[in-house]
Amino acid sequence: MEVGGISVEVVRKDIKHLHLGVYPPEGRVRVAAPLRLDDEAVRLAVISRLAWIRRKRDGFLKQERQSRREFVSGESHYFEGRRYRLDVIESSGPVGIRLRGNAWIEMRVRSAT
Repeated sequence: MEVGGISVEVVRKDIKHLHLGVYPPEGRVRVAAPLRLDDEAVRLAVISRLAWIRRKRDGFLKQERQSRREFVSGESHYFEGRRYRLDVIESSGPVGIRLRGNAWIEMRVRSAT
C-alpha cells in the first residue's frame, strides 16, 4: 500500500489493535492490522499518523551510519549497545575474543607468517 508517497507494508494478524512502526536504517514503514479492518480503515489510520511517520523517517535518514570496520587496534565497536575499543593482539597461542574491563574488546589472532 502507498500512502502520501510512502510505501507501507501491511501485515494482517489476529490482533485487537493496529500497530504502526517505522524501522531503521531507511525508515521502512510496517503496519500490523487486525483481520477485521478493511484496507480503507488501515489507510485512514496511516494518514492520521503521516506527520509522525515522516518525522521518524527523517530522523533515521539523518543518523550517521557506522563506517566500514577494518578490525585494527584502537577502532570503536559496539556490543550490546555499548561502545568498546578494539585491541588486536597477535599471538601464537589460542585465538579468541573477550571483553577486558568496561572499555576494551580483546581479539587474539594468529601471528602473520
